[in-house]
Amino acid sequence: MLFTVKSRHLVIAAFASFASLTAFGQGKPVVSGIEPQTVDPTMRAADDFYTRANGKWLAETTIPADKPSWNPGYVLHEDAQEKLRIIIEEAAAAKAAKSNGESRKVGDLYRSFMDEARLETLKLKPLADEFAAIDRIKDKAELPALFARLRQIGVSTPVDLDIDQDKRNSTAYITYLSQGGLGLPDRDYYIDDSDAKLVDIRKKYGEHIAKMLSMMGSKNAKKEAAEILALETAIARIHWTKVENRDPVKTYQKITIKELPAFAPGFDWTAYLAAAGVSAKVSDVVLYQASYLKAFASLFATTPLPVWKDYFRW
Repeated sequence: MLFTVKSRHLVIAAFASFASLTAFGQGKPVVSGIEPQTVDPTMRAADDFYTRANGKWLAETTIPADKPSWNPGYVLHEDAQEKLRIIIEEAAAAKAAKSNGESRKVGDLYRSFMDEARLETLKLKPLADEFAAIDRIKDKAELPALFARLRQIGVSTPVDLDIDQDKRNSTAYITYLSQGGLGLPDRDYYIDDSDAKLVDIRKKYGEHIAKMLSMMGSKNAKKEAAEILALETAIARIHWTKVENRDPVKTYQKITIKELPAFAPGFDWTAYLAAAGVSAKVSDVVLYQASYLKAFASLFATTPLPVWKDYFRW
């Protein structure tokens, strides 16, 4: 039999794991981290190692009703979430709230977040400064700075900016520019007309936008909602598909900041990156979906200022 390097490693790992299981059966201590209670002893490792190692767990484990899937990683996550909840609630307790330091910060934030009665009293007041900043914009040249500001506070914008480990150089971090700006989970929600469920969701989403704008005081909520949905649909049409986003080669196009305006004209990338606090510190960025960013710049240039302002209010 001809083995590749990768397959030899897999075979060696399988033999090592099987040896550990065998050692357990002989009463010897197991230090490999393998959980023998998940093993299906009726299956030979040589025939089906996956079932041998996990068969009993698969047969005895039920996926919780509120979860799409389940595995030991989820078990650890749920356990950690429960422990975090206890820590946070203790930090928010009256006694902890009187203390100083990180515990008090956590407790104050949690109690503020959970105070629904005060939230109902405040209504939109906490967002007044953000709305005022949008209202003050008189020229599209001011929008790139708004894009950067909103992205920094966690608002979805058509351009996502993230600092992450460089996929071509694991010893360094780099700036990534990628697609964003959709209120629905995926591009198909906007452009797939073959699925009746998605068509219905899209209709209700438009109604939801109109209702929210009306509650904010808009006098033309339906018209603005239609324009917002049309803009998001235009953004969705140039989004990459999930399959395209899984390509590690296509999703890495490194470019200098100086080259970016010529590559994707129509949007002031220089102003955007300066407002984001990036351009003074780095000279290169990675375009995660290069063709999207180029198409977005064109879409930005042709979309009227009032539509962008309504979109960002939404």
